[in-house]
Amino acid sequence: MIRVVQCFFVSTVCLFVTSNCFSQDIARGIPEFEVRPDDEKTIGQWLEDGTISGRSCDLAFENVGDQPCLKVSTSSEFSDLLFDLKKLQQGTVDFRDAQFLTLSILIPKESWISAIKMNFANEDGDFGGIPEVANNYIGRFGTWVETTIDLRDVMEKANTWHGEGKPWTNATAFSLNPYNADQATPSVWYVRKISLSATKPSSSDNAEPALLKPLVLEDNSAFTINFDNPEQLRRWTAFRAFESSFQSLQKGIAGNETMSIRLKGSDKNKFIAFLPMFDKMTGKPLDFTKLTRIRFRYHLKKGSDKFPSMSLYVAGKHWQSLLFCKDFITDFNQGGWHTAEVKLADLKLNRVKGTADVLTQVYEIRLALEYEADNKDIEMWIDDFSWE
Repeated sequence: MIRVVQCFFVSTVCLFVTSNCFSQDIARGIPEFEVRPDDEKTIGQWLEDGTISGRSCDLAFENVGDQPCLKVSTSSEFSDLLFDLKKLQQGTVDFRDAQFLTLSILIPKESWISAIKMNFANEDGDFGGIPEVANNYIGRFGTWVETTIDLRDVMEKANTWHGEGKPWTNATAFSLNPYNADQATPSVWYVRKISLSATKPSSSDNAEPALLKPLVLEDNSAFTINFDNPEQLRRWTAFRAFESSFQSLQKGIAGNETMSIRLKGSDKNKFIAFLPMFDKMTGKPLDFTKLTRIRFRYHLKKGSDKFPSMSLYVAGKHWQSLLFCKDFITDFNQGGWHTAEVKLADLKLNRVKGTADVLTQVYEIRLALEYEADNKDIEMWIDDFSWE
């Protein structure tokens, strides 16, 4: 049984719950709460009444060593660990007034959870969020990490994904939204504590910054993307420096000794594509006018549906300006590993959006398989993607 005690003072109302604590300072308007999954009975009650829930993930109580915690497992690229603020706090929260968010989480070494975002929802059906609030887990996988984020520095980046309002101003629910870099097998992470506070808690772990800084190359005009350096790969996944459809990262595919990345069709995907983001990967956009060719190795799984071509989208910042070539590559071989190469002097790009110069400031590209309707059973693996 969860015991509730209400305390009334001149300017403050506090609601205390035995396994979680929320307090709202009416005078200052600063939301404060702490959630700790202390025991299996509490987790069961929360799941039963909807106080916590999961979207595209499974939730369960577990002890990791001597630490009681909430286990979250997912095979989705993005999922939501949701908290119902009305059930916990009997009201809404304006996260513009929030100050310090503290997360105590453990990501196992074998897990592909790479970064944590936040999402918000309100009673009007609006849904939105903010980009990564924590991704600095390199060298600390497999251990409990307590990180404090100053939300005053990140709330200005909030965007609405669905609806017309700003759900972070009158949130009835919020979620932790992890990025999972491999959707072939479930990845797990554990939550020991989540809190909002008006003051920054003192902790030795908080000496580490919540966010990594991108790796900046002095000259990025020649580069090869491979996935074999574990620290570099973890840094890239922390920033989502690349994406692919139904992504997976594995060694040994069709005899390939190194790690490669999968792009695979599914009913959930509109595109079957690979998207390297040059500003996140090398620290700055890429000048295509200085390049002579793009080359990569690929394995197209035997039995994949046939498709006429791979197209190329060349994007400026935030995709405000866009160039397109439908027939970037037209010939692919199934089975084994093969090399595809395109000389950029032969490339014919058409402008499909915007007016800004794109080629001297390319932020990302999308290599998309132009599949025919209802023929999406395609699986391709890419390795050693390079330009010079």
